[in-house]
Amino acid sequence: MVINGTPTAVGGIRVYNPDGTKDTTILVVRYGFEADTLGGFKNPSTGIWSPDFQTGLTLAADGNVLVASRYGGTRKIDYKTYEGLLKAEPGYPNGQSKVAVDDAGNVYVYPIYPGFPIYKYNSDLEESSKSIAVAETPGFCWGGTVTPDGNTLVHTSYTNYQLTTYTRPNIFSQYTQVDSLLEGIAAESSTWDPKHGHLWVSAGPADGAPEGYTPHAFYGIDWETKTVVDSVIFQGYTPFDPFKHRALAFSPSGDTLYVTQYDGTGNNIQRFVRIGDPVSVEDDEEIVSAVNFQLAQNYPNPFNPETTISFSLPTQAQVTIKVYNAMGQEIRTLTDRNYSNGFHKVRFNAANLASGLYLYQMEAVGVDGKLFKEMKKMMFLK
Repeated sequence: MVINGTPTAVGGIRVYNPDGTKDTTILVVRYGFEADTLGGFKNPSTGIWSPDFQTGLTLAADGNVLVASRYGGTRKIDYKTYEGLLKAEPGYPNGQSKVAVDDAGNVYVYPIYPGFPIYKYNSDLEESSKSIAVAETPGFCWGGTVTPDGNTLVHTSYTNYQLTTYTRPNIFSQYTQVDSLLEGIAAESSTWDPKHGHLWVSAGPADGAPEGYTPHAFYGIDWETKTVVDSVIFQGYTPFDPFKHRALAFSPSGDTLYVTQYDGTGNNIQRFVRIGDPVSVEDDEEIVSAVNFQLAQNYPNPFNPETTISFSLPTQAQVTIKVYNAMGQEIRTLTDRNYSNGFHKVRFNAANLASGLYLYQMEAVGVDGKLFKEMKKMMFLK
């Protein structure tokens, strides 16, 4: 776009088809005869037009999309026509992060900077419905969330290295701070798994020092027990890459997780597909025919002392899975035999090993001679 007479790169919304091909880029949202640019805003103090960027997308209760811009407020956009429907401007001097929505359609707006309130709006984003849910937040935040019933707010602060929860007993009461979870984690994004009801959060980059957690990982938390029960790791990073993981989302079924990052090498969206259900599937049980060779992230991760490694085969294959320590030394062979096509799993028990990072590698040779080889990381914490 041209800003003050100068061609300038600005942030919009890229829309992709289900197969990953690009559909369009939205730079302007129209409300009837009025146009609202997503690429920037007019500074109220100087009157100068400045670039803006989007801080997150959230699905509204009616199926449309809530777009959070750092300085431009929250816009509801029709997911079919991309027309603007509603808009709210919370007025944070340093910008807002991604919004959260409860099952009743209420919208919760989180500030980026600490010391400012979390605002609550009704589903129509009416200014008259705006109220203070939490008076003051404790740290920098790029995306908090809310439980489906609206009774617990989760503030994810990557500078406080923890999740802070605010709870109320019912819709007629005020929120009060009640707990701090996952101390040491540098979370910058969060979402709910619609299949299991787990809260998923990002761990943070290596330079964010997520103590006790793997950099560039995403963790699933059992909300009843407040314990980590699942995880995936963003692929293709170097140990000290400064990726900032500020977006993750599930498909409606909860079987596909999408994660992304910025401020690193080769920005991209990665997709993780759930293979079976580790809670109910027995060892080596073939469920359905698989389409591709795939090695899944171990479950749970971190683990103590046992974890499960799932894999899929599109054809009969000879499979070898080995475990290595962080120095690359072989620790154990978990399996080395022929498997039929489908979904399988093996278990790894590290009770006699030291806590730390381990690697597991799968090598599979199909009946057609095709070779598949992949390695992943896992964390053993006693």
